[in-house]
Amino acid sequence: MSEDAKPLWARAGWVIAAAFLAGLGGWIFTQTRDRVQASFEGAPLVLHVEHDTGEPMNPGLVTSALVTGTEHRPEDITAAETENFGWRNRSRDWSDIATRTHAIRVEFRTSLAEPVVIRRIEPRILKRADPLAGWFIADGGCGGMALRTAFVDFDAEAPKAMLSGFDDPDTEVFYVSRNEVEIVEFHAMTTSHYVEWVYDIHYTTPAGPQVTTIDNDGAPFRMSGEASSKAYTFDYSTGSIIRYPDWDGGIVMC
Repeated sequence: MSEDAKPLWARAGWVIAAAFLAGLGGWIFTQTRDRVQASFEGAPLVLHVEHDTGEPMNPGLVTSALVTGTEHRPEDITAAETENFGWRNRSRDWSDIATRTHAIRVEFRTSLAEPVVIRRIEPRILKRADPLAGWFIADGGCGGMALRTAFVDFDAEAPKAMLSGFDDPDTEVFYVSRNEVEIVEFHAMTTSHYVEWVYDIHYTTPAGPQVTTIDNDGAPFRMSGEASSKAYTFDYSTGSIIRYPDWDGGIVMC
């Protein structure tokens, strides 16, 4: 397979991006007070979902929401909000559009005596268009993946979830039972699109195949690449948010 034919996650750029997503180990699921938690109950399969909203879930590359329009500006972020990624909380008050990457953590459970087989995690695109114009803040470093992960490249012609960290990474299938819970982080990414989507979880029980959908509290998840937006970053020497035009055309790190 040629390099161009490989999916983004298999190319060097995706490997680097995956490294971004996993740094800052001290943040890895140790602080959850600002997370939105929801459960999607499809009778035999219960999905407990934690949305990355406040402190970063697992990314080394930490980005704010993409803020569009002129009502809010980076200068509106207070000095206190620049500490401990507080600017992420403020930007998410203004926008629910993730910048470049989007992460949720999903806990799969069942109360059935027989195992439930998860056959496919399917990202269902509701809208895909050119990236939006706005502004964002980015900060962070590099690291390695910590949990089993479902990568989704929304720049691919036909995006699908590619599983990593499972015993057999070549298969999409895994299972849960009454005594065995599975936790998977869903990492979606785009550099050149605006995307709205939900996740359809296809699974099988003794009663047959079923589907449960994960969404954002009744709305689609939303994300945009940053190529059409203005970049800012955190200046540790001054403790302030500063303009960073080097990333206007796309974030480059590591």
